[in-house]
Amino acid sequence: MMTWWRQRFYLYLVDHGFLRLLFSNFHELPGGLYRANQPSPGDLRRYKKRFGIKTVINLRGGDEGNLAWQLESEECARLGIALINLRIFSRSLPYKEDLEKIREVISSAHYPALVHCKSGADRAGFFCVLYRIYRLGEPVENAMSELSFRFGHFSAAETGILDYFFRAYLSNRAISGVDFDYWVRETYDRAGLREERPRFGIIRSVANFVVNRVLRRE
Repeated sequence: MMTWWRQRFYLYLVDHGFLRLLFSNFHELPGGLYRANQPSPGDLRRYKKRFGIKTVINLRGGDEGNLAWQLESEECARLGIALINLRIFSRSLPYKEDLEKIREVISSAHYPALVHCKSGADRAGFFCVLYRIYRLGEPVENAMSELSFRFGHFSAAETGILDYFFRAYLSNRAISGVDFDYWVRETYDRAGLREERPRFGIIRSVANFVVNRVLRRE
């Protein structure tokens, strides 16, 4: 019983789940993918009943010591939902191996599936851009709509590094004409891109304050 209370105290207060009681940031994509913020056990039950969710893709990593993850893992097991854990970062460029893992998950997951991070704005948006590219075959410039203010994503903040990743590809494509998959495998230079994005500016400072201090994004 003590563990039950500790898990929910962590989920709703420490992890800001009380805010998610009012706003789930839940959206549907074509092809059986849904995106949202961190689901509670009750959310998972509703998603399973209403949408037939077969897979949950957690972009926060599978930390067994995290009480919110414990709740999610236990509820997915009770509901017969496959839980896939990936650790994606919202303020740094992705590693090639992480991009490959995401592609494998997109191609092998059983749909309908739910993908989430903490807020459902940044990492979930990044995953959904790749989903639209790899599973739906959409152009990168169209797929980038998943990283927008509509979902609570602030491109002017440090989290805009995720937009920058795709813009870097579009700049390269304009010169070389390579497709996205080839660019990721053969051309993408994480270390080389890291320092090219401007670090300072009033707009960025304000956006970072909102994202980091007000919204407490991961």
